[in-house]
Amino acid sequence: MTIRTMRKTVFLALAAAVLTSGQQARPRGAVRASAGYAMQYLDEPWRPAAGGSVRFNVTRRFGVEPEFVIAPGPRFSQWTLIPNIVYDLRDPGRNAAPYIIGGAGYFSELDKSISYKRSEPAWSAGFGVRVRLAGGMFVSPEFRLGSITRAAVGAGYQF
Repeated sequence: MTIRTMRKTVFLALAAAVLTSGQQARPRGAVRASAGYAMQYLDEPWRPAAGGSVRFNVTRRFGVEPEFVIAPGPRFSQWTLIPNIVYDLRDPGRNAAPYIIGGAGYFSELDKSISYKRSEPAWSAGFGVRVRLAGGMFVSPEFRLGSITRAAVGAGYQF
């Protein structure tokens, strides 16, 4: 290896180290379980709902988060499957990071009293705050409007 090639190699290595030293590693994603209440129509009561999701980060603040939620009831049983898009409004490395979330997917409902099932497209959009706890754990209260209005609190792990 010539002196000139060695200088170029050292220069490129130092330049790469300087340029990347200020960048924070972005979180790769998160898993979350949520529980709360959901309502489809304004004349219906709120009913318990629970779900789970996995977030895959595309950039430090932007991610894709497919989610499955079920809202069982004595007469109606509902579930949704929605691939959400999530954008963190603040740096997700902070202790509290507000975010907006929304997506479109699939909704299914079973009326147990008459054995009637219907399925249709679904959508939701809303906001929440991810509050960091120790060791990658977090809690995230959120509220969404859409095909099913939902208020929930999630708990999860960011990796």
